Amino acid sequence: MDTMICRWDKRGPGLYYVDSEGNWISGTAFSVGSVYAYGVMDRGYSYDLDVEQAYDLAH
Repeated sequence: MDTMICRWDKRGPGLYYVDSEGNWISGTAFSVGSVYAYGVMDRGYSYDLDVEQAYDLAH
């Protein structure tokens, strides 16, 4: 099972993708799950989304 982990440490916030073998990959955006989730992110995500736009994309 793949998952995402968010954490905050002395370096600040971090987002990590963890694969089924336990490998951690650091990044700024990930989509795990279905092919549908990948399509939503590809079509709707950009780094300059405001909070309301991000909320709408997530729901």
